[in-house]
Amino acid sequence: MINKVFYYLLLILNLFGLLTSLYLTYIHYSSNLYVCLAGDNCNKVLTSQYSQIFGIPISFFGTIYFLIVLILLVLKIKKLIQILIFLGFVVGLILIYLQMFVLKAICFYCFLVDIILLISPVIFTFGKIKL
Repeated sequence: MINKVFYYLLLILNLFGLLTSLYLTYIHYSSNLYVCLAGDNCNKVLTSQYSQIFGIPISFFGTIYFLIVLILLVLKIKKLIQILIFLGFVVGLILIYLQMFVLKAICFYCFLVDIILLISPVIFTFGKIKL
């Protein structure tokens, strides 16, 4: 029973990550910068040199990542999920480092996505999810 709770929690978190990444991608391509309640921090992060790879926003890669993880969760392909969740954890650490120590600015939505990347392997491992 508890494994199902963690499984659904992982599904919900990754769905939230997908929707948030889609929103950030929309902001990038619509040229409507997010108005951050805490000041210009969101815009600083979203327009920084670290916000894109080869001209493609990081959020687009996040959208693809979360979509693939969700598909794998539905298909219950455990080994690939473990690999992707570990890679997501590493990327989350890097992105949080860049926001906190290089840019010295936190984008609320970006940070939420990064936190999902960091807690997903904990949920997957702690929940002993059996697929």
